[in-house]
Amino acid sequence: MSTFTDDPHLTITDDGTVRGGRTRYKVQGLAAEHSHYGWSAEELLRQHLDL
Repeated sequence: MSTFTDDPHLTITDDGTVRGGRTRYKVQGLAAEHSHYGWSAEELLRQHLDL
């Protein structure tokens, strides 16, 4: 079961994992890619077409 937060773009799963909406992407993973590769929000979208 998922819980929606006040932010319509985030979902928190029962185990506490925060995901981007109803996608399979963990916010922590996206933040790591931003930090490690220096990707902007636009580049993250280019790399993950289903985001």
